[in-house]
Amino acid sequence: RRLLDQLAATLPHSLLGQPARLEAWLAERHRLNPVFNLGLLVIDTGGRVIADFPQVAGRRGASAASNPGFQRAMHGEAGIGAPLFGTFTKQPALPMGVPLKDGRGRVEAVLVGVTALTAPDFLDRINQGRIGETGGFLLVSPVDKRFVAASDPDLLLKPTPPPGVNLLHDRAMSGFRG
Repeated sequence: RRLLDQLAATLPHSLLGQPARLEAWLAERHRLNPVFNLGLLVIDTGGRVIADFPQVAGRRGASAASNPGFQRAMHGEAGIGAPLFGTFTKQPALPMGVPLKDGRGRVEAVLVGVTALTAPDFLDRINQGRIGETGGFLLVSPVDKRFVAASDPDLLLKPTPPPGVNLLHDRAMSGFRG
């Protein structure tokens, strides 16, 4: 998220009206630090993707207007979005977004970075971790009620069990740690 903040602080706002030059700027930053392996995107205030790198078929011009993370960023809040299965990349992903504000604090666009949940060195300790012969790890998004990462790859982005199915899970979802 700090990388996105740094990119947002250095992105020349004059490029927002020049998609080709904006994509070249995104490409240069992506090559220097490819942490967002599924891409860097800029979305205009109407929710339309105006630039992306690496380019993904169908993504440029698509609408993100109904995405809750985009809506939060349009209200000036940076954040990590809900884990999802990428519409265009067809991969489990974690988006992060920051507003691009003008000198008066008005949001002019949104900068988004997208990382594959299965990217090397991203969640490897969870994805490859084991406890004993049969145990493993789970990373859960309680807000989204989804498994974000797991030693068992079949659980990736699956919904968590409904209340009453697993009492330990129910306790963890209600805030128990221990």
